[in-house]
Amino acid sequence: MVNPSPIVDTHTVTCPFPECTWREVVEIRAEYPPSLVQMFIDLAAQHREHHLGEHSGLDWAAAYAAAQQPRRGDAVDGWLKSERDEYVPDGPTWVALDNLLDAYRLHADTGTPLGEHVCEQHCDCHEAAVPLGRDVSDGGQW
Repeated sequence: MVNPSPIVDTHTVTCPFPECTWREVVEIRAEYPPSLVQMFIDLAAQHREHHLGEHSGLDWAAAYAAAQQPRRGDAVDGWLKSERDEYVPDGPTWVALDNLLDAYRLHADTGTPLGEHVCEQHCDCHEAAVPLGRDVSDGGQW
Protein backbone atom coordinates (compact mmCIF):
# COMPACT_ATOMS: atom_id res chain seq x y z
CA MET A 1 0.00 0.00 0.00
CA VAL A 2 1.31 3.45 -0.95
CA ASN A 3 1.41 6.06 1.80
CA PRO A 4 -0.35 9.27 0.81
CA SER A 5 1.54 12.53 0.88
CA PRO A 6 1.09 14.80 3.88
CA ILE A 7 -1.99 16.96 4.15
CA VAL A 8 -1.11 20.48 3.00
CA ASP A 9 -4.43 22.14 3.75
CA THR A 10 -7.98 21.47 4.85
CA HIS A 11 -11.34 22.94 3.93
CA THR A 12 -14.13 22.62 6.47
CA VAL A 13 -17.80 22.69 5.52
CA THR A 14 -20.15 23.28 8.48
CA CYS A 15 -23.81 23.68 9.25
CA PRO A 16 -24.87 27.35 9.61
CA PHE A 17 -27.01 26.58 12.68
CA PRO A 18 -24.95 27.51 15.76
CA GLU A 19 -26.42 24.68 17.83
CA CYS A 20 -25.47 22.05 15.24
CA THR A 21 -22.06 20.39 15.34
CA TRP A 22 -22.18 18.77 11.88
CA ARG A 23 -19.07 19.38 9.84
CA GLU A 24 -17.11 17.76 7.08
CA VAL A 25 -13.39 18.30 6.66
CA VAL A 26 -11.84 17.98 3.20
CA GLU A 27 -8.16 17.06 3.43
CA ILE A 28 -6.06 18.50 0.64
CA ARG A 29 -2.82 16.78 -0.30
CA ALA A 30 0.00 18.11 -2.45
CA GLU A 31 -0.60 15.70 -5.33
CA TYR A 32 -4.28 16.60 -5.71
CA PRO A 33 -4.91 18.65 -8.86
CA PRO A 34 -7.10 21.74 -8.35
CA SER A 35 -10.03 20.09 -10.16
CA LEU A 36 -10.02 17.17 -7.69
CA VAL A 37 -9.83 19.53 -4.72
CA GLN A 38 -12.82 21.48 -6.07
CA MET A 39 -14.72 18.24 -6.63
CA PHE A 40 -14.15 17.24 -2.97
CA ILE A 41 -15.30 20.67 -1.77
CA ASP A 42 -18.39 20.50 -4.02
CA LEU A 43 -19.25 17.02 -2.68
CA ALA A 44 -18.92 18.29 0.89
CA ALA A 45 -21.22 21.20 0.01
CA GLN A 46 -23.76 18.73 -1.45
CA HIS A 47 -23.60 16.71 1.79
CA ARG A 48 -24.17 19.97 3.69
CA GLU A 49 -27.31 20.70 1.64
CA HIS A 50 -28.56 17.16 2.36
CA HIS A 51 -27.80 17.67 6.06
CA LEU A 52 -29.68 20.99 6.13
CA GLY A 53 -32.86 19.11 5.23
CA GLU A 54 -32.77 17.83 8.82
CA HIS A 55 -33.26 21.44 9.94
CA SER A 56 -36.32 22.16 7.79
CA GLY A 57 -38.39 23.23 10.80
CA LEU A 58 -35.80 25.65 12.16
CA ASP A 59 -35.66 29.41 11.74
CA TRP A 60 -33.38 30.04 8.74
CA ALA A 61 -33.34 33.82 9.24
CA ALA A 62 -32.15 33.37 12.82
CA ALA A 63 -29.47 30.93 11.69
CA TYR A 64 -28.23 33.35 9.03
CA ALA A 65 -28.20 36.23 11.53
CA ALA A 66 -26.28 34.10 14.04
CA ALA A 67 -23.73 33.15 11.37
CA GLN A 68 -23.14 36.85 10.66
CA GLN A 69 -22.52 37.75 14.32
CA PRO A 70 -18.96 38.58 15.30
CA ARG A 71 -17.29 35.85 17.37
CA ARG A 72 -14.04 35.77 19.28
CA GLY A 73 -11.49 33.75 17.36
CA ASP A 74 -13.34 33.95 14.03
CA ALA A 75 -11.62 34.89 10.77
CA VAL A 76 -12.19 38.64 11.25
CA ASP A 77 -10.85 38.54 14.81
CA GLY A 78 -7.75 36.68 13.60
CA TRP A 79 -7.23 39.03 10.67
CA LEU A 80 -7.48 42.15 12.85
CA LYS A 81 -5.02 40.65 15.32
CA SER A 82 -2.52 39.66 12.62
CA GLU A 83 -2.77 43.09 10.99
CA ARG A 84 -2.26 44.79 14.36
CA ASP A 85 0.76 42.61 15.10
CA GLU A 86 2.47 43.83 11.92
CA TYR A 87 3.05 47.20 13.60
CA VAL A 88 5.24 48.42 16.45
CA PRO A 89 3.39 47.86 19.75
CA ASP A 90 1.92 51.07 21.12
CA GLY A 91 2.59 52.94 17.86
CA PRO A 92 -0.36 54.94 16.45
CA THR A 93 -1.39 52.34 13.87
CA TRP A 94 -1.04 49.49 16.36
CA VAL A 95 -3.17 51.39 18.90
CA ALA A 96 -5.86 52.14 16.28
CA LEU A 97 -6.02 48.48 15.21
CA ASP A 98 -5.96 47.33 18.84
CA ASN A 99 -8.92 49.61 19.61
CA LEU A 100 -10.77 48.23 16.59
CA LEU A 101 -10.02 44.67 17.71
CA ASP A 102 -11.28 45.52 21.22
CA ALA A 103 -14.50 46.99 19.77
CA TYR A 104 -15.01 43.89 17.59
CA ARG A 105 -14.49 41.60 20.56
CA LEU A 106 -16.87 43.65 22.70
CA HIS A 107 -19.53 43.20 20.02
CA ALA A 108 -18.77 39.46 20.00
CA ASP A 109 -18.87 39.17 23.79
CA THR A 110 -22.16 41.06 24.11
CA GLY A 111 -23.86 39.56 21.06
CA THR A 112 -24.34 43.02 19.58
CA PRO A 113 -24.49 43.10 15.76
CA LEU A 114 -21.80 45.13 14.03
CA GLY A 115 -23.00 48.62 13.22
CA GLU A 116 -25.04 48.83 16.43
CA HIS A 117 -23.85 50.74 19.46
CA VAL A 118 -22.32 48.66 22.22
CA CYS A 119 -21.40 49.93 25.66
CA GLU A 120 -19.19 48.79 28.43
CA GLN A 121 -20.62 49.38 31.89
CA HIS A 122 -18.62 52.58 32.35
CA CYS A 123 -20.00 54.17 29.15
CA ASP A 124 -21.98 57.35 29.76
CA CYS A 125 -23.71 57.55 26.38
CA HIS A 126 -27.23 58.95 26.44
CA GLU A 127 -28.68 56.93 23.57
CA ALA A 128 -28.61 53.13 23.74
CA ALA A 129 -28.95 52.61 19.99
CA VAL A 130 -26.24 54.91 18.62
CA PRO A 131 -24.54 53.24 15.62
CA LEU A 132 -20.76 52.95 15.75
CA GLY A 133 -19.04 56.01 14.37
CA ARG A 134 -22.03 58.28 14.88
CA ASP A 135 -21.21 61.64 16.46
CA VAL A 136 -23.85 62.47 19.05
CA SER A 137 -22.08 65.48 20.51
CA ASP A 138 -24.19 67.80 18.33
CA GLY A 139 -27.53 66.37 19.43
CA GLY A 140 -27.45 63.23 17.30
CA GLN A 141 -26.96 64.67 13.82
CA TRP A 142 -24.91 62.64 11.34
